[in-house]
Amino acid sequence: MIDTSQYEKLFESELKNYLDTLNNLIIQIEKFPDNKEFMNEVFRIFHTIKGMAGSMGYNHLVDVSHSLENLLNDVRTGKIKVDKPIIDQIFSGIDKIDAFLSGKEGSKEEDVIEFSIYIREDEVFPAVRAFTIVQKIKSLGDVISTKPSIEELANGKWDGVLKVKFKGNQENINNLKKEYGEIRDIVFSEESQQKVSTQYMQKSKEIRVDITKLDNLQNLVGELVISKENIISLARSSGNELLADAVSTHSRYIQEIQDEVMEMRMVPVSLIFNRFPRYVRELANNLGKEVDFILEGMESEIDRSLLDSISDPVLHLLRNAVGHAIESPEERIKQGKPEKGKIILRAKRQKDSVHIEVVDDGKGIDKEKVLNRAVSMGWIDEKEIGKMTEGDILKYIFTPGFSTAEEITELSGRGVGLDVVKAIIRSIGGNIDVKTEKGKGTTFKLKIPLTMAVIRAFLVKTGDNLFAVPIVYIEETIDIKKTLIKKIHQREVYILRKEVIPVIWLSQALNMQRGNNKEKFPALLLSLEGKKLALVVDEFRGSIDIVVKMLSPLIGEINAFSGVTILENGKPVLIIDVPNIV
Repeated sequence: MIDTSQYEKLFESELKNYLDTLNNLIIQIEKFPDNKEFMNEVFRIFHTIKGMAGSMGYNHLVDVSHSLENLLNDVRTGKIKVDKPIIDQIFSGIDKIDAFLSGKEGSKEEDVIEFSIYIREDEVFPAVRAFTIVQKIKSLGDVISTKPSIEELANGKWDGVLKVKFKGNQENINNLKKEYGEIRDIVFSEESQQKVSTQYMQKSKEIRVDITKLDNLQNLVGELVISKENIISLARSSGNELLADAVSTHSRYIQEIQDEVMEMRMVPVSLIFNRFPRYVRELANNLGKEVDFILEGMESEIDRSLLDSISDPVLHLLRNAVGHAIESPEERIKQGKPEKGKIILRAKRQKDSVHIEVVDDGKGIDKEKVLNRAVSMGWIDEKEIGKMTEGDILKYIFTPGFSTAEEITELSGRGVGLDVVKAIIRSIGGNIDVKTEKGKGTTFKLKIPLTMAVIRAFLVKTGDNLFAVPIVYIEETIDIKKTLIKKIHQREVYILRKEVIPVIWLSQALNMQRGNNKEKFPALLLSLEGKKLALVVDEFRGSIDIVVKMLSPLIGEINAFSGVTILENGKPVLIIDVPNIV
């Protein structure tokens, strides 16, 4: 008998990729039941899985795949029509394959088992994580009940522990412990829940490399880039033409290495986002809502490490959109809207950043309720209300403590946990904006740098010092005439295209001496969480790619700066932490 153990890892890797692809194709079939191309692709994948399983001797997996083939063949030949029960049946089969892959199919007699699940303390969205785990458990047997209930989890309720009553094999639960960590008294491991999918149709020769190794390689390349500039400067000053030519060739190779390492780290956002359609579908079904979920621009690329960081914030925004923004079918009909709500997850590459949007056509954010709630919590003096812009009001949905269960009701649910979303996006050098219209919908836009290792920045001079401002925050550069700067309520503002823009002087923000000997000053028009501001400096020096270095902890906490970079002349330049100074 042939020993197939040496092919186990390859089989598991291929099967995981097929399952991720199937989840998305089934969603497409539900949307477009007459699309023969989608149906044929799914049929071919199940046929391939059956062949792979047969070669490995997994007869149970062969039986499951064969039954799904028969079901799909009946659909293809017109014997049965695609409807929700058929889609649920296919998903159930996919879950059985997934469970088999994890070694969870057992032969022991089924019992009613009760157990508790604890999510690790640093998990930013424990209810979302618990909801995902429950969906996994449902593939192993019958979930009789959960506390909090599935509906409560979908609405963000979390009491610190999830109690599950389950009918199935104890072996299934034991295997679940092996995958996620001990269920009782020990927290789950977040990493084991993450799946990385690839398009099965685009097979290529590849190897998997730990991201930490790529991080180390990127850091070494960064050091090479810095030392390269110093060597170039020394070669030029030496007057030795042969040395200068050799250094020039050497520098070109270093640049090519840098470009290759950057390319190695770039992956399409689809690797993470392809997991969301089924999540949205199941959440909507549990809440009795109809949602048309659309993915756009999934080929856009971003640094692999940043992709992991944005997964939870995007998941949370989608949960909010389904759970709170999209109305029930009955309510939408009363408002003259289509019965089915629409949510779009869109990614778009913009030179030095990726823009990710979560768009819905739901209730929108009630700005009056936001304002009233902020006043009732003592954050706003009623005398200041008349001076506030829409951006001033909406910033409160990102405030810690604003999103309790009671406040979810008052704000139609929008803003739940947005303080955590904002903190995560800021921590990776990103920016979040929100636009909303009551009754029409809401758009959250995340502006993410392509990478944290090398970013695009704009050099500015204030006094005798140079500073770098990340371009991810910059809308445009402008010139401000000193005579046109006005004061409104003791605050300096500038009127730009009929819009009142608050003015911030970089020199004042950094406690430096402010120059007053000019009639016109250059300024950066910044966009931050729905607000625009003009950051006034003394001089522009242009945009460059910079290697980001973290500041030493020995320096202490300096909120005005997020790091430091080294210029080609070997001089250090501090990187402005825009959110903190504005």
